[in-house]
Amino acid sequence: DHKPPEYPTWRKDCCNLSVTDFDDEHYLFFATKGGLVKKTVTSAFKHVTKSGKIAIGLKDEDEVVCVRLTDGNREIILGSRFGKALRFPESEVRATGRSARGVRGIRLAKGDEIISMEIVSEDETLLSLTENGYGKRTRFDQYLTHRRGGRGVIDIITTGRNGMVAGMISVKDGDEIMITTQNGIV
Repeated sequence: DHKPPEYPTWRKDCCNLSVTDFDDEHYLFFATKGGLVKKTVTSAFKHVTKSGKIAIGLKDEDEVVCVRLTDGNREIILGSRFGKALRFPESEVRATGRSARGVRGIRLAKGDEIISMEIVSEDETLLSLTENGYGKRTRFDQYLTHRRGGRGVIDIITTGRNGMVAGMISVKDGDEIMITTQNGIV
């Protein structure tokens, strides 16, 4: 019964996304902590009122973990707190309206949740970090493409030594990252 932290521990601007072109050729791809995914054309968000717009329908206990801008032809990788990852083609998720809930992206074990989503880029690697400060980089080609809705594969071992996954992010060789603990240690 591992209780996740009260606040998101690491999110490379997953919930903050700047969109300038609202057209029917690009999509916002959503992932929720409950394992749902959804994509909606950016033109559906063109005219926002003062009170905002509903972007996704959520159950009370679910929340958006990550949103990415896509062209509709990419591959997505979802990462869970228990160390599972699932790579699947974005084309398996049909575009829906703004208020739709979405479809199952990954089948999660009891107590597990999605911590991040990345767009697959073969010139980058996936960096996974755990709560106890351990990490691992893996080339995207090491994650076989599966159908949406599966259980995923082991991304990183979540033992007592490692702890649960705190986050995952795609990185290049020249990238620099800064990691800060909840106690403020950098």
